[in-house]
Amino acid sequence: PEEKEAAEPLPPPPPPPLETKPPTRVVKTTDAKVQTAEQIVAELARGHQMPLDLICCLDSSHSVGQESFDKARRFVQHLVAELEMPNSEVGVITFHHHFREAIPLSGKREEVMTGLEELAYEAGETKLGPPLRHALKMLQGDGSRRKAHREVVLVVTDGDPNDLDETRKAAEALKSRKVDKDKNTILVFIQVGSEVSFKLMSELASSMTDISQEHPEERLVHELQSYDELQGASAFVLERVLEVSLFVRRARCNVNMACYKDVKDVREEEGWDMMIPGWEMTSADLWEWKPRWDVVLPSKALVPWVKPLVSWHPALPAPAPEPLQKPMIQASAPSPAPSPSPTQSRATQTTPPVTKKSPEAIAVQTMPQRTESGVQTPISEQKCEGVQTAIPVKVCLEPWRQAPLDLVLCVDSSASFCLARQAPQVAESGGGEGVWMESGTFQRAKRFLELLAARVQTPEVHLGLLRFEDVQDVICDLTGELDHFLSHLRHMKPSPGETKVAPALQQSLAMLRAGRSSSASCQEVQKAVLVITDGDPYDKEESKQAADALRKANVQVVFVRVLTSSARERGHGCGLLEALAVPRSLPGTSTSSRCVVEVEDSVEA
Repeated sequence: PEEKEAAEPLPPPPPPPLETKPPTRVVKTTDAKVQTAEQIVAELARGHQMPLDLICCLDSSHSVGQESFDKARRFVQHLVAELEMPNSEVGVITFHHHFREAIPLSGKREEVMTGLEELAYEAGETKLGPPLRHALKMLQGDGSRRKAHREVVLVVTDGDPNDLDETRKAAEALKSRKVDKDKNTILVFIQVGSEVSFKLMSELASSMTDISQEHPEERLVHELQSYDELQGASAFVLERVLEVSLFVRRARCNVNMACYKDVKDVREEEGWDMMIPGWEMTSADLWEWKPRWDVVLPSKALVPWVKPLVSWHPALPAPAPEPLQKPMIQASAPSPAPSPSPTQSRATQTTPPVTKKSPEAIAVQTMPQRTESGVQTPISEQKCEGVQTAIPVKVCLEPWRQAPLDLVLCVDSSASFCLARQAPQVAESGGGEGVWMESGTFQRAKRFLELLAARVQTPEVHLGLLRFEDVQDVICDLTGELDHFLSHLRHMKPSPGETKVAPALQQSLAMLRAGRSSSASCQEVQKAVLVITDGDPYDKEESKQAADALRKANVQVVFVRVLTSSARERGHGCGLLEALAVPRSLPGTSTSSRCVVEVEDSVEA
């Protein structure tokens, strides 16, 4: 039994305690709902130079000479020219067995440059300790100086100092000065010629560890053979001691851009403005708003057309001036002003709330939105798959291009539409019922279609043209070229006959079926027929059947009834037109809205 007990395995050791260290976040943000993968990638660009205090100590001993001293002076001028001042400040000390503060620390470029031009050479022996101690005092100042990002003392010399012990103590005191918690003052040497000990200069100079951890063994000493090479040493100094800030110049986010919340004014939302698809780079520093169907970020919502300020088509005569519409007033609480266009400057935008709003702004901001499925659901309530619970993108929608539409225009050419009875001249005919003359209604209908064509946007909207009386005649097939359509419209002649609508409706359905079809890569193409006539047709049953076929094909049918004199005389009604019309539901309209518009037979109407 004892052997059996000894053979039993020992119990497993207890598991190590779980670490309580918080998980590392890739994206730093104040929002707790952050995805693991980066949502924003960015291109960084160089910004401004970080504040620098630079004191240059120039050797003016006997061995340097006037010519080499002038080259050292020009070297400092070159350094000053590369610095952003007054962000950086420069001071100059000349030394031999005495030293002189030739230029106090200053951020004024002209003042420093003038001081360098007037800098005089004074010969003597090389003593470096006193000028290094004075450089420390210059950096310390009287306590009122601004705090620099980095402090640097640069020594240009051609020989070892004669006061070595004092120089070592002064160098250590200088390098031990704290600029901030993680930075000390940096001491850089440029040794010129072979009379200088590189080992000694490396002992006195700062290490690269004071700047970065990439080359910890490197000392901040630059060897030159002569003062002629001094001009090229500016890159060595600036690359090691001068730091430049970075900022995000361009960024791209990988969030689902189709998942956004429509708001009244994005300026009231937290976050950053972003350049949405539709902006194009025209030069290195210039972007322009050039929206196209294949690049913009479209909304699934549609709103009714409102009269915009459109540019007139060059092929049409200029329209007569129209009275200004009074702005609509929203009765609810005050809301912010409509967002400006993308090309408006930020400096001109204002944020005070207003109560008066244009019809265009109200149409966008207050109309319900229609989705592809027909369910009117605000975008903010739609679920977006693959993103956070909180919708990250807030947008303001504005009317842009008209949605794709195939529209067939049918013009009545019957006798009652084109002709009118003219009273006889008694002197010539001795009385009678008069004669039939062209009434001008057909020409006014053509003019109306010209105005309508100028209001639609091609090639999004395709237009077709039919003329009908006893029979129909295709004047122009569906086209997205406005000039092509207008040319056929202007050459269309009247052909009097009886008013029969069925042939025109049947031919319109055939043209729409042969037209564009919707696909996953583009918006749904709506279909519609517009009929201009003066009353009910004579082929009532056939017209009802043709209208039912259009209704089943989801084609909207709208009638414009012109109240001609002939129709008034005959008591020509429009009760059947109400039954033939096929309305279509749009945001802000009712399904019971009339699709028969009655107008007077006049140029103005």
